[in-house]
Amino acid sequence: MLQNISWFQFTLFIGGGLAVYYTVLLVKVTVRRQKDGTLRNGAPPSLKVKRKWFAEEEKEDSEADKSVPPQPVSEKPDLTAVHELTNEIQAYLSAVDKEEEKTTIINSLGQIQRKYPSVKGSLFMEGISNLIVVTAHEETGVELTDGDLDAIWQ
Repeated sequence: MLQNISWFQFTLFIGGGLAVYYTVLLVKVTVRRQKDGTLRNGAPPSLKVKRKWFAEEEKEDSEADKSVPPQPVSEKPDLTAVHELTNEIQAYLSAVDKEEEKTTIINSLGQIQRKYPSVKGSLFMEGISNLIVVTAHEETGVELTDGDLDAIWQ
């Protein structure tokens, strides 16, 4: 049966099948976009209007919520401050003596951190804490715990 079909006929058959497939696909996508209310350029109408979102505070009268003080919102840290802090931490930990006491290292890291108050409480705080733990272990062999990190960030 396939011996009676030429390459030209085979190409026409495959091309016609692809044309029908993509036509059906285009019709389905167009119908779906019209049902969803999507605009011509592909963005939904809600994304075309710039909106401002405000978080509403939930007011509950439970005793547990009253006992916890609100966390201070820190300013957005300057990326240069984050960069300088990480550089200073790495420089200190690479220069510190391996026999240095853990408390001295923690106090020194706390003093370095206090030079950059905008970093405390920011999104970068967890990453910098991980950097401190890993670098302290690699450079000095000191294992820092969560309590040690809390002392550094005070």
